[in-house]
Amino acid sequence: MEIIHRGATLVMSSHSPEGNEALLKTCEDHMQTWHFGFNVEKTPDGESRIHFDHTHRSGLAPSHGVLVSQTLGLSTKIQEYIF
Repeated sequence: MEIIHRGATLVMSSHSPEGNEALLKTCEDHMQTWHFGFNVEKTPDGESRIHFDHTHRSGLAPSHGVLVSQTLGLSTKIQEYIF
């Protein structure tokens, strides 16, 4: 599982079934704890991606999402993702 970060959007992605399940659990945890906006995307090659919008609803700085993910024990590999 990896975190892909660009601007105010945090994108988590995974190709493995276990990773996909963890992404959905993380999505639920985020919504219950932080009430971030999000959407789920599945790419043609089987990668699942969850996009968290950290500014639309919460007004938090983009870096805050990375800190939240570290707290959840996720990988913190950061790279640009062009939407």
